[in-house]
Amino acid sequence: MNRNIIYLVYYVPSKYLEDRVIYASVNNKIDYIVNVINDTNRHVTIISPSFSSKGKSKEINYIDNRGNDIHLPKSYVFKDKTLNRVYDRLYRKRFLKFALEYIKDGDIVFVYHSQWLMKIVNEIKKRRKIKVVYEVEEIYADVSNIKEMKDDEISFLKGHDAYIFPNPKLAEEIGVIDKPALIVHGSYNLNNKERNEEKDKIRILYSGILYPSKGVIKAIESASYLSNKYELLITGYGNQKDIEIVKEKISEANKVNKCQIKYLGMKYGEEFLNVLANSDIGLCTQDIDASYNQTSFPSKILSYLGSNLRVVSVDIEAIRNSKVGELLYFYKSNDPKDIAETIKSINMKNKYNSKEFIKKLSNEFKTEIDSLLNSLKER
Repeated sequence: MNRNIIYLVYYVPSKYLEDRVIYASVNNKIDYIVNVINDTNRHVTIISPSFSSKGKSKEINYIDNRGNDIHLPKSYVFKDKTLNRVYDRLYRKRFLKFALEYIKDGDIVFVYHSQWLMKIVNEIKKRRKIKVVYEVEEIYADVSNIKEMKDDEISFLKGHDAYIFPNPKLAEEIGVIDKPALIVHGSYNLNNKERNEEKDKIRILYSGILYPSKGVIKAIESASYLSNKYELLITGYGNQKDIEIVKEKISEANKVNKCQIKYLGMKYGEEFLNVLANSDIGLCTQDIDASYNQTSFPSKILSYLGSNLRVVSVDIEAIRNSKVGELLYFYKSNDPKDIAETIKSINMKNKYNSKEFIKKLSNEFKTEIDSLLNSLKER
């Protein structure tokens, strides 16, 4: 039986970034995984429910430069929150119908875990005989700290044919260690942008979500313990309230700090690669006590390593015991001074090449995903 490969995921093609809501870390990882599947001589059809970011967005049917088909239904967004809630229910039904136009019996369907897609995936499985490869980055009940959600979420997550996880701990938490699973920490792409080695300062980069509880504030506070030979860059995304909090914290810090901080806003594609190429140290600052830390893996670490940055990370089991743990510099408490001391401990003159290590991981993943797809084809 010929099995097509479908990907259900919040993904937006680069030429439509301004029209739809985008999650940069998701886009980067999906670009990578789809490219690896393409490298095994397979074609991918992406079906995305990504919402409109401004008023009305027309239906998108797009073929990328590797021949993958990308489809997004038309979408609306309203200023009135009540209207948006009503429309969300209609959009779920529309998206289910839209997806079923492309998903046929016998297909292999990759799904990037989201609460919004859970019921839709169940409906698709009732109507199509498919194999599902479920990609789980985190358990949302842990992230939102709503314990009563967890049993239902775990029950749903157990019911698929194969998995992609950011670390083995998540497979144990869900209870699917007996099922086929691949471990991929993030995008193993290499950034080949030319580096500027003549900078007058050591540039530290915090990239990612700008929720205060996710680590950006700790990164900003760590700068107060650094000298003027360092410069901290902040890039990422968040709601307007969070962005304003971050900008205000930066403004206050720059009045007294020797290490100055620059807010760069959100950077995509080539712009983000240029920021990475001109940075030296990447920060993965998170609350060391957060429950979700034990089963998630911050994909930003791979973006840093793929650009040959040294990485300063929170010291948690999921990261320390990962495939890249040996490359990282760990801090051991929530004290911003501890983060700064770890930064200062890095000797930038020492020989370092994380890109070769990431290239090796990518080659291994290509072999693993080819094997997984062959096994699902035979079932």
